[in-house]
Amino acid sequence: MTVLTIELSDRIAVLLEQRARAQGVSPSQHVSQLLEQSEKNPPAGTDDDRTEAKRRMNELFDQVTNFRNDPRIARGDLYER
Repeated sequence: MTVLTIELSDRIAVLLEQRARAQGVSPSQHVSQLLEQSEKNPPAGTDDDRTEAKRRMNELFDQVTNFRNDPRIARGDLYER
């Protein structure tokens, strides 16, 4: 077993202790349980949200027409800046 030290805000630490006490376990056991649960149940919709965002982004890019940098700045002027 590996010992891990983390820093929590006072409010979160109190909440963690209350929940652990309600379950009849130590705070470290409660954190272990939470981590095991999160490993078994990954957040739902993460891949779907990304896929939808990419689809929407591509759709918007397809709609953009006649976009250009006007007035055009000469390369030499850019180097001087």
